[in-house]
Amino acid sequence: MRVLRLLLLAIVVIAPHIIISLVAGWWTGVCTFLTMVIVFLICAWLVRGLYDGRWRTVIASHLFQLAGVNLGFQIVEDGATTFPPNAGRLLGPRFLIIRPDNAVILENGARQTRIAGPTTLTTDRFEYVKRVFDLRRQQRSWVIEDVLTKDLMPLTVRIAATYGPRVRPRARTGELALNETERDFIRQADLNVPDLAQFTHSAMERAVGQVAGQVNLNDFLDAANREQIEQEIFLEANRRLRPWGVRVDTLMVEGMRPQPAVTTATTTQWVANAEIVTEQRRNRVWQDWLAAVASGYQQAMAVGVPRDAIHREAVRRTLEQIGRSLNAGLSPAWETLDAVDRVRRLADLENVPS
Repeated sequence: MRVLRLLLLAIVVIAPHIIISLVAGWWTGVCTFLTMVIVFLICAWLVRGLYDGRWRTVIASHLFQLAGVNLGFQIVEDGATTFPPNAGRLLGPRFLIIRPDNAVILENGARQTRIAGPTTLTTDRFEYVKRVFDLRRQQRSWVIEDVLTKDLMPLTVRIAATYGPRVRPRARTGELALNETERDFIRQADLNVPDLAQFTHSAMERAVGQVAGQVNLNDFLDAANREQIEQEIFLEANRRLRPWGVRVDTLMVEGMRPQPAVTTATTTQWVANAEIVTEQRRNRVWQDWLAAVASGYQQAMAVGVPRDAIHREAVRRTLEQIGRSLNAGLSPAWETLDAVDRVRRLADLENVPS
């Protein structure tokens, strides 16, 4: 078919010059033919950037376009087909231009024909681009919620990462062709990873959950451990993404905070603990004071001090102790006042006014 089109082009180009030569002379026909060749070469030179730059390829490709052997151009860049715009699957033969940081999978009929990185090529008859892969490094931030620590405390983690396909930099720019390992990564991603961005997000969530599950909440939130935690998440994320041809270049933990329920529960627990400590201090102070008062009662009665005098002294000291306790935030509870009354009875002071 290609040969027939070239023969048809030759007939269409040469026949008019033969007629011109017969009518106006052979010299006029030659000049007209040379003019047409020069115009063709100038046009090919002007569009040489669309081809791979080699003069022989430029001439042949431009001739095929002029003859209609190729059905047109297809340009792939920024992870999609940009020319023709809004095009679906474009069947070959076409002149395919794959810009740097892009790779394509080509199919023909019921089979996958080839995987190509940045280059220029002519697709075969009925061959088409099935999928375009963006080889650029991507930078994303994710907020991962309900991450459980080792002590089963939920928290929210915000991370930022730079990642992309595991392809050599020179292969991404077109200086080198994709090697077999890189083509195999792209093939596996095409078969098993419909959405690379979503898949990477899921892998990051699992990596953060794996690392957080080995650390208690307080250790996870400790700023001194931040660098170590980042490194562990980085290694775990690369371990999970390596089989699918994705590499994480950088990773940073931007923030970590417990869930509001954990914060509220922690505050409530802190208040409860503070109240317990205060109660223990208050009981200990009044316990020591009551022991001292009981001992004073016994000593005073042993030496024959009148009960009225003992009562007045006890009241005075009780008021002083209550005043000191109020200043210290250790006011006696009703249980303590009840204990004072019991001590008074045990000290055989039932007849002393309370």
